[in-house]
Amino acid sequence: SALNDRDSKPSLSHIRFLFKGYKGTKWWFEVAEMYRRIMFIGVLPLFTPVASKRASLGCIFAIFSIVYFREEEPFRVEFTNTIAYIAQFTVLLTFFTALGIETGSLIGFGLGNFGIGLFLIIINMFVVALTFALGLNRYQKLRTEMNWKRALTTQQLAVVNMVMAGREDNKTGG
Repeated sequence: SALNDRDSKPSLSHIRFLFKGYKGTKWWFEVAEMYRRIMFIGVLPLFTPVASKRASLGCIFAIFSIVYFREEEPFRVEFTNTIAYIAQFTVLLTFFTALGIETGSLIGFGLGNFGIGLFLIIINMFVVALTFALGLNRYQKLRTEMNWKRALTTQQLAVVNMVMAGREDNKTGG
């Protein structure tokens, strides 16, 4: 398949880290991701001196990021797509919280800056814990699969690999 060809070309070895985690048709995603990050960190602060407007624009860009990650699903591993999608919600929540702080909307909840910061830390730690839990689950499934494959004869394993290669080609559109 095209992915295998791309992964085995020696001429691409020095830049493979840029695209090895992405589906074959999403080779460009790392560049787009860098522009997205530059937009959040380098360009957004320059749009306006009014903090609430920057927070509002951050919310809008974060919503676009959520849709972007949901629709593109650029990663080879579905687990990575899921985590990236969930992480975009933390970006939205952070900008939404900044908007609430700047407009005074969060005062009604009785949270000071410390409470709001603690809330954001807890949410981010939840995403890290979720990533760890899902990763552990994925690892256990892969380990069970590998143990199952070890029990097969060479001929049986060849048939399984042939079937799985056809299944991967259908998933990636190749």
